[in-house]
Amino acid sequence: MAPPKPNKAKPTPSTSRGLMPVGDRHVTETQRPSRRDEHGNLPTTQRAIILRNGKHGAMGTGELVYSRRPSGREKLELLGEDLAEKAKTAVATPFRIEQCLKIADAQFNVYLDDICELRDSDIFYDTIQKEIFSRQASSSDPSILKDRNIVTTAIGSRVHNSYMLASIWKLIFNGLGNLKGDGLTNETARSRLQEDAALRTQYLIVYDTVNTLVDATQSKFSLLATTTSHFQQYFRKTEDDAVVFDSAALKNSYKSFIDSIVLELCLPDSIFPRPILTHILQEALEEAPRESKRFPQALWDALGDLSFAVQLQDILEALLRIPAAEVWKRSPREMPEEFQQWVDAQVLSEGAMSKLDGAVEFIFPFENTKRQSVLDKLWQTINSSCVEVAGSDMDALWNLTGERKRIPRWTAPAPAGGKNLSLVPAKGGKKAGPSLGKKKPLAIGYTDGNESGDSMPSLETVSDSDDDASESGESYWDTDDDDDESDDEGYEDGFDSETEDLMRDYLREAMDAALEHPDFLDPKKKLNMDELAEERKGNPFLKMLGALRGRMFSANPTLKTTDRQMPGARPATRAPSEPGVSSAKAPPTGPSSTPPTNRNVTVEDVEDEDNVSTAAKKKKKKPKKKKKPAAAAAAPSDANEQASTSPQAPASPPPATTPSSPPPPAAPANATSPKKKKPSAPKPAPAPAPRAPTTNGSATYLPHMSTTSIDLTRQQSAQSAHSYLQNEHVAEPKAKTKSRPAYGNLAPITERKSIFSKVGKNKQESGKQKEEDKQNLGGWFSGLGKKTKTYMHQLLRTSHDDKKGLAPMKWEQFLKIMRDMGFEYDPSTAGSSVRFDPPGEGARSITFHKPHPDPTIQPVMLKVFSKKLQDYYGWNEDDLLKHAAA
Repeated sequence: MAPPKPNKAKPTPSTSRGLMPVGDRHVTETQRPSRRDEHGNLPTTQRAIILRNGKHGAMGTGELVYSRRPSGREKLELLGEDLAEKAKTAVATPFRIEQCLKIADAQFNVYLDDICELRDSDIFYDTIQKEIFSRQASSSDPSILKDRNIVTTAIGSRVHNSYMLASIWKLIFNGLGNLKGDGLTNETARSRLQEDAALRTQYLIVYDTVNTLVDATQSKFSLLATTTSHFQQYFRKTEDDAVVFDSAALKNSYKSFIDSIVLELCLPDSIFPRPILTHILQEALEEAPRESKRFPQALWDALGDLSFAVQLQDILEALLRIPAAEVWKRSPREMPEEFQQWVDAQVLSEGAMSKLDGAVEFIFPFENTKRQSVLDKLWQTINSSCVEVAGSDMDALWNLTGERKRIPRWTAPAPAGGKNLSLVPAKGGKKAGPSLGKKKPLAIGYTDGNESGDSMPSLETVSDSDDDASESGESYWDTDDDDDESDDEGYEDGFDSETEDLMRDYLREAMDAALEHPDFLDPKKKLNMDELAEERKGNPFLKMLGALRGRMFSANPTLKTTDRQMPGARPATRAPSEPGVSSAKAPPTGPSSTPPTNRNVTVEDVEDEDNVSTAAKKKKKKPKKKKKPAAAAAAPSDANEQASTSPQAPASPPPATTPSSPPPPAAPANATSPKKKKPSAPKPAPAPAPRAPTTNGSATYLPHMSTTSIDLTRQQSAQSAHSYLQNEHVAEPKAKTKSRPAYGNLAPITERKSIFSKVGKNKQESGKQKEEDKQNLGGWFSGLGKKTKTYMHQLLRTSHDDKKGLAPMKWEQFLKIMRDMGFEYDPSTAGSSVRFDPPGEGARSITFHKPHPDPTIQPVMLKVFSKKLQDYYGWNEDDLLKHAAA
């Protein structure tokens, strides 16, 4: 019999739930790559320490040591001086005429878009509201919209500024186009300027105009900085409505690196070139993106526009960095008539906008402007005021007639294969190679402590957030994160503990020196820094005060680059131009600020004038008595002349006559003054016997006369200058000899095209071209991916948009749309301005302002983006719906 089998032990149930060995289960958060060194210094601080050690010989040239951290102002001076020295010997920025044209065309359309938005009732209210809030230190109070004076002033200055900047960008674009048409190429530009004097003059005129533009955009940036919550502490207004540096914030401005750069950008006449300042500011903000929150949206937009203007100025200066160019810049040149008209338009437009106060009561409450009928009436009032002052509407005054009417064009042919190739720009603006946009699979591998990642099949990622950020050329650590309080990228604004006491002593010493010299804090008075004691010359706060004092700009929000009060007071020639000096404000060459009046008028000219006036009188057949009230409606100059000799007006002292010309003869007592005088006097004849002064004589044209004894009982009547001379026997008639050549014998004069004459293609578009554009656009729409089509429906606000146009869009999502439509872009300039270049040849570039500090496009801004794309390229709902399902 077989032995019984032993009872089997019951198996112990396993407590393990793992099917395979696993690795470390601790979840570790990916850390942002730090830019700091082992001492906690940012790259700009490291370079500043190297430069300081090399400059002062602390530990040997070029040796980086851990020492006292430099202040913000000291860093700016070290880096700025180093870049300025390198710019003298380094390879200059290459001249690219095509890049200049793209910048000018895109920026011209930016301000032209602004004018169009001011005429759109869907956008006007929000635009002016942001304009008003950007000018107030406390921008959260909506009751300010009830102040009618503030609202009308904001409307007038915004309209004026948009027209002014659009007009000058048009001048620059046309000038650059004419230079290219005259054969100025990238390869032969330098040699052509040296050989062709006429082409060189045209180039310098465009260069002068760009300098004037940079001054205007800098003024716009400066004004917005004075009303921000952070930067307003550094400025104060003077009694004559000028803005200067406030010495009370000296310590804070000396500590902060970014604030020191902004101060130099705001105040005119900086010792650092503007390209260097914008470059250092951009680099500083890339190091510490959290610090960009000091810039509100309006100031960030103004910084972007200033950066593009400075970039264009830097490209044009590339051809002028030779010894011969210094002589070219100092040579006098006459600015063209188009530029002079633009300067005159500033005065006339400012006068027209000042008449809006009290004439636009119908827009209040301000919400009325959301109705298109009210907004159209407002623009009728604006144009009527402009016609009253300037004789033309706003478009004609600023030479922008017909420019607001665009013909949408999409010239890029559809990509082959139905897939859109997107050119992805890498960090720093370099464009990567073409990519089909295929997403990289996310592999989940088996691990047992060793590296083996090929044992599991790959999975496709379903999220596009990280993919969007990587494709856009923006690292995920560059985005703003309000919840991140690690402050790893924060700036070292402040002093070390061991230097805090030293800085406090320096500041106290600087304030004592300011009190000892009452003129020290007065920006209008000159101060000799050599008067300070030797031991105080090394004080950094005194040095900074000396560098910032006396620099001021106007607090008027209406931009103006001229000091003219009336149009027409123009200098005869253009003075030498330098960057940072306004073209309109530069003094003319010669001892006088105004051109001298030509007094060498012959009797022949007077007789010709008399014949013309006599013929006109016979043709009109009006009685002489009715001409008397017409004198009241004469030109302002005539009215001023009559007022200067009236009994109520004080007698003006006669101007001194030059010894080279004899004084004009005294007028007889029984002569009457002419009704209208030309700004010139007849050529003096031999002086007769002295006579009594005439009535109503103008000292402007008869400087030897006195207005102390005037016979007010004489009857005044209009009389020509020729009749006056004959009646008083001042000049005997003489035979009139022809000294001019016969016009039939003259060679025909070749009409030279102005440097600012309009260039460009004909705006007429044939039906065949329009149909071809639709086919091209349909091919691009059909090649979009599923997610991109969803974003496109939201952007164009189609009926397939699930969010009904009420949801915002991320900036990365908008970039994905533009990349998949073939656009290239270069986010390498400071500020929010981003220019997109379409794939088609000759197509118009488009510029958008990136939302800041939150990179989210709100519904109102998204509507602006949508309308711009429709106006530029014809993107519309019908074409998208037609090809979306393809």
